[in-house]
Amino acid sequence: MAISNIAGGFSKIWHKGGEPHAMVSLLTVGINSLQRFLPVYLEYELDDFFKSLGLCLAEAKRWRRGETRTCVSAGPTDRANRTASPISRIARAEKTSPPV
Repeated sequence: MAISNIAGGFSKIWHKGGEPHAMVSLLTVGINSLQRFLPVYLEYELDDFFKSLGLCLAEAKRWRRGETRTCVSAGPTDRANRTASPISRIARAEKTSPPV
C-alpha cells in the first residue's frame, strides 16, 4: 500500500497538467506508511530512498504553495510550457527527415 501511494503521488505530476495537492497527500501517506520499515526492509537499505523521497516531498510542497511552476520541467499535458524530451525530438526528426 505504501509503495502504491508513493507511485500514485508521482503520477500526479502529469495527471491533468499536474495536481500538487494530491501529490503531497499521497507522498505523505506513503512515506508515513514506510516509516515502520526503517532502516532495512527485505534486505534493502531505505535511508537513501527516504532522503530522496523527502526531497521530492519538499519540492512538491513548494509546487503546491506556488513557489515553482511544477515539480518537473513540465508534464505531457502542459503543452504550452513543455520542454521536448530527447525521445520526442528524435521522433519528430524521423517524421520530417527524407528517407535514406
